[in-house]
Formats: sequence, C-alpha cells, structure tokens
Amino acid sequence: MHRTNKLNSLSLLSASCLLLTLSSVKAEFQDWTREKDSATISAEIIKYDTETGKLTLKLKNDKEVVIEKSVLIAEHQNRLEEYAKEMAKHAEEMAKKREAAKNGRMETFTPEGGGGHKIHIYYPAGYIKGDESNKKRPAAYVYSPGGHSKSLVNMMKPGADELGWVLIGVDCYRNKKDSETIKKENLAAQAEAKKQVSYDTTRVVFGGFSGGGSWAFISSSFLNTEAAGILSFGGWMGNHYDLKYSKKMAVAMINGDSDKNAQHYEEPDGDFLRKKTRAKIKVFHFQGGHKLPEPKTATEAMRWVHETKEFPEKSSY
Repeated sequence: MHRTNKLNSLSLLSASCLLLTLSSVKAEFQDWTREKDSATISAEIIKYDTETGKLTLKLKNDKEVVIEKSVLIAEHQNRLEEYAKEMAKHAEEMAKKREAAKNGRMETFTPEGGGGHKIHIYYPAGYIKGDESNKKRPAAYVYSPGGHSKSLVNMMKPGADELGWVLIGVDCYRNKKDSETIKKENLAAQAEAKKQVSYDTTRVVFGGFSGGGSWAFISSSFLNTEAAGILSFGGWMGNHYDLKYSKKMAVAMINGDSDKNAQHYEEPDGDFLRKKTRAKIKVFHFQGGHKLPEPKTATEAMRWVHETKEFPEKSSY
C-alpha cells in the first residue's frame, strides 16, 4: 500500500525557464508516486517543462511542489507524457484561434420567430469563441430607420476593435412599422444573439440612426433593464418620456451641426434623462446634416461611454 508523504519529503526544485501550463487542459487531483519508496501525494498539475522534465504540482492545501519526472513510477511518467500531448494539441488549437481572431469578423443570422429579419454580429479583433473572458465584453445593439443596420455596424467597427465591444445590428426596426411587431422581433433577435455571442449583460449599449435612434431608447426600456448607455446618431426620444429607463446611463447624442431637427431635441431629452434617470449626457457635433458621422466620431462617442461607465480595459478580455 502506498503511504502519503509530507510536502517536505519531496525534493523542491526551482522553476525552469520554459514552463508550459497544463491546468487549462486537465486540472484534477490525482496520485503521484515516487519510484524508490512508493511515497505518494495527491495533487493537480500546474506546469510541466518538457525539456527538463520538471513537474509543478499543487497540493490540496494550495501549496506547490516541484519534482522530477524521472523520480515517478513508470505508470505516472506515461500519464504525464499523455498530458503533455494534450497540452501541445491544446496550444496548437489556441494558436489557430488567436490567428483567426486577429481581425474582426461579421456573421449574419436569421432569428427564429423574428419575422424573417436578420441580425449582423461583429466579433471584434481578439474575440475567440469559447473564451470565458468574453463574458466581460460590452455589447451594442444598433438599429437603422430602414432596416439596414449593417451600415451602423460598419461605421462602429473601428471603435469596437479599439474597445473590444461586440456589435449586434438588428434589422427588425423600420420607421412606421407596427411597434408591437418590432418589439416581438427584437426579443427574438436578442435571443438569437445570446446564442451566438458572449457578452456582459450589464454592459449593454443601445444605438441607432434617426428613427433607429428613437428605437434605441425604446428598446433599452424592455430589452435590458440595466442598460448602460445610448448612442443616438441623429435621433431623439420621440417624446417617449413615459417609459421606464435604466438609471445612470451614459447617453451620447451624435448629431450633424446642420441637423436642426435632431439638435432641437438635445436639450429637452437631455433635461428629462438627467432629472428622471440621473443619466450623464454628452453631445457630439460633426460637420454635416442628417446623416451618419465618420467612424472616428462614432469611436469618440463609444470611447466616452466606455470610460464614463468604467467598462474594463480591453486587455482584460
């Protein structure tokens, strides 16, 4: 019968220069037995240096011990080699995913029960599907007045790549379309988006151009009760002051300097949001009329929302 050895009965070795982690491949407590005296410890693998044969293990008391592969019984040496193969395979797969994620990419889906409309999801540069850190990412749902949200997604791509935002263009909204139908289809779009992409549901921003900007305010009231912000491009609230909006949103109003209609609502909408929801408001003006701004202006507005709401640094995901 194997006898359990204490930590100080195993030779402690300094960590070598090339340590490869195995914990992301397989982390579980197993017995590790020394050949010469059958001394056994229960521990999980932390690191294994395939060049020097040094193995770092973590004990159940969270202390770490470093041993030589060569001191283990043959069965456990073989098991370690199998782990090393898994590690190499995992590293190769991750390298391929990182290479594929160097540039942002867009995918289009048709939500079930969404009336046939499409959604366009932009995965920003660095987004690796299946990575748990994606659950920290902010996301923006955006709308256009004619059901062509891809134009907004394209405009916002540089900002998304800089900040790490996920973009979700939703084509269900059209000016003069029945609002209850839009709402139903919008809920279907959200359900589809959540199946296809990971993001932090407490860091959701809604945006839109013209009538789509008005719908951004409306959708924030029912799609996400903790909406973080609004990006209103040439849009306004449309006197929907009776809806329940999230508190303390960061609301960016991005209007052309000759877009008199949109500018007319900057003050009343801003006053309402400050007084009733304690929102923070910032107006961005660019040269032009009732149109989308250049991507750099959209990025400035996105950056302001990101900083105002204290979203995480991109490096954290």
